[in-house]
Amino acid sequence: MIQHTFTINPNDVLLPAAKKLVAGKLSCLYENGNLRLICFGKREVIRMIYSAVRNEEWETTAIEISNETIEQSDDTFKVCYTAVYSLDSIKYRAVFTIEAGNNVLSFKMSGEALERFQVNRIGLCVLHAAKDYAGKSIKIKHDQNSGEENNELATYVDANFPLVIAPHQPFKMVRAMQWQLNESTTVHLNFEGDDFETEDQRNWTDASFKTYSRPLSLPFPYWVEAGEKMEQFVTLELKEDTRKIKFPELGYSRPAKAPHLTPREIELLKNVPFSHYRVELKLYENDWQRILKAALSEAELLGTKLALIVFFSGAFTVEVEDLTAALTSKQALLYNLLILQKEEKVSSVNLFEYVYIELKKRFPSVPVGYGTNRNFVDLNRNRPGNFMYDFVSYGLHPQAHATDSRTILENIEAQKYTIETAHNFAAGKAIYVSPVTLNERKDAHDQDYADPRQQTWFAASWMLQSINALAEASGVVYFKTVGINGIIKRDDNTVSEVSLSTPLYEVLKAIREFGPAWVIVQGAMDGLQKEVLVLENSKGE
Repeated sequence: MIQHTFTINPNDVLLPAAKKLVAGKLSCLYENGNLRLICFGKREVIRMIYSAVRNEEWETTAIEISNETIEQSDDTFKVCYTAVYSLDSIKYRAVFTIEAGNNVLSFKMSGEALERFQVNRIGLCVLHAAKDYAGKSIKIKHDQNSGEENNELATYVDANFPLVIAPHQPFKMVRAMQWQLNESTTVHLNFEGDDFETEDQRNWTDASFKTYSRPLSLPFPYWVEAGEKMEQFVTLELKEDTRKIKFPELGYSRPAKAPHLTPREIELLKNVPFSHYRVELKLYENDWQRILKAALSEAELLGTKLALIVFFSGAFTVEVEDLTAALTSKQALLYNLLILQKEEKVSSVNLFEYVYIELKKRFPSVPVGYGTNRNFVDLNRNRPGNFMYDFVSYGLHPQAHATDSRTILENIEAQKYTIETAHNFAAGKAIYVSPVTLNERKDAHDQDYADPRQQTWFAASWMLQSINALAEASGVVYFKTVGINGIIKRDDNTVSEVSLSTPLYEVLKAIREFGPAWVIVQGAMDGLQKEVLVLENSKGE
């Protein structure tokens, strides 16, 4: 076998100089009067917007740019220039204005013929990348003067970019296009100044579809008279379906059978949003009253309330009496109660109905719920029947099938589907996601299994994205208060207070200081580039 090795220098032909322009989420490359790779966030929307003057042989006329100005700020950009096109008898001049801001980009061409000449095309062109748009559904507006001005979609028709190469123009008489960039972003592309149509440039091995003016059904070449003027506009607008959702109430779990929180731990935990303190009570074990007493004391010191996860056994008629007796004088400290059953995924109907009625007799203002201490699947496969309950609850962790960091990030978006499904079968009821942990839980053994990522910035970022995904829950419990699976490290009096902090704690502290009232849901970006968390407080900040 003969092998040949070649050294390839890709820089022996230089690409034209290009300048990156950014206006908020919109970005593009500006190159010799044209815009390339127009993106929204990390997603390409348009491959290119440019002008073209093509003679009677379809040769593209050279362009000479003058009077070029580029203005750039954090949220806007503006480009102005004059272009002169010259080829044989063609002498044409156009003034261009390109502006972007507030998720809108406009490209304006104002042209004038300097001589009389023949031409096949003059005007703006838009390229759509074939890899992104082949087979994609789209809406096309063919006529803007339908008399239905009050209904934006009235004159749109459903269509698709061709999947295989189309021999003829798939879209004709195009005035506007509309399509979904992602689940929360709609793209509007408008054309003014002429009749536009779209061709499949893959016929010539170009990797794009092109929308251009002067339909090929009209005669060409055609004469342009000296002094004849034209104006064309292409406007790209991206509309995000943003929603304001009440910021969910956040809580944390008390480590099983843990000693009392230390004074330093109490002071640190007062700095995070802390609406409820998740405490598990197994009424068939001897020490449940000690755990409850410690938890009530800590809740008072923390200025929060108890979310009690109560496990009953076959002796539930006796156990519910013992529980209500222990809570009667402390019901003001109760956030809610979740009824669970020993060694079962959810409570049986008989147990749940009996305990629910007894608890509501004693504590009518305290929400009592149905659910599971495990993953959503166990609630989904054992949905509540036609009995009374005040809320549903389930836990989650991201490592049921894979433990690598990339998969954990990719799967965050699936958390919102559990909320949507729970709303579907528990319509009108509150939803609590409790507990949310990074590691797989082994709570049945009362053991903590450490994940080395727990107290890193990775975990903090994951939590922020999780809050975004679970924003429609009434409340969410994240991690434990202290320890190897906590938001702060365990205080053993050998380290400084600063050393007890973790990235999770720092992020939660910043949230508490901001005082969020709303989560602004904008949808996830593509790949691993997420819209982490957008919040608004009561001041509108």
